[in-house]
Amino acid sequence: MASRLSDVAHAEAGASLSQRLGEWLDWRRAVALARVLDTAVAPGPGTGRAEASASSSPPVEDESRQARESFARAIDALDLPADAAGIDDAAPLIRQYIELQRRLQAGTGRLRDRTRECVRSQSADMAQLAELDVVMEGLLSPREQALLDGIPTLLANHAARLRGDGAGPQSETDPPRDTDAIPVSLPASAGSDWPTTFLRDLRDLLHAELDVRFQPIEGLLAALRQHGPLTP
Repeated sequence: MASRLSDVAHAEAGASLSQRLGEWLDWRRAVALARVLDTAVAPGPGTGRAEASASSSPPVEDESRQARESFARAIDALDLPADAAGIDDAAPLIRQYIELQRRLQAGTGRLRDRTRECVRSQSADMAQLAELDVVMEGLLSPREQALLDGIPTLLANHAARLRGDGAGPQSETDPPRDTDAIPVSLPASAGSDWPTTFLRDLRDLLHAELDVRFQPIEGLLAALRQHGPLTP
């Protein structure tokens, strides 16, 4: 998907997980991570499956599934303006993208916190896993967010290519979050079929981000399932 937007081949796609983490974590962050792995963590208040179950209404796994389905429906509901045949500006669609991206970030952040607390309440080992997730979020989220913040500019450049704009792509370094600052108005002579393709790619990007945002949540839920059902 990234190569389709940027028209650049990503040779590093085959890099291993350890190689990628090595690029993202310096030695100070690696030490912080090792400290959590080497330190016993006391379980949070309300230890025990029965108490964890009582505190989860609705159960956190059901809440996660409902949230994911809701976000997926919202992504699929994104649509072109009624006058799409005459659309010559990608900014309204990019604004929709940014708004849904912000909702996704906030919603999954709250859900991850809630799931983590449920994990923490199970046992000492599970509390250590929850603490590890806290540290990993702090280490990786800034880099992840910086990459995601660059997508609006990628989308603006992609719209320009779809419409055959003669101007070269804009810089993707320190991209603006305000679509009023993104040069997306394009020549009227460009092809009129671009909005449908652009909307499809925009939805694909949001679905991919949905997967990324839910990966740590689903990892925590998998640990809960392995630990045992949240029922007395």
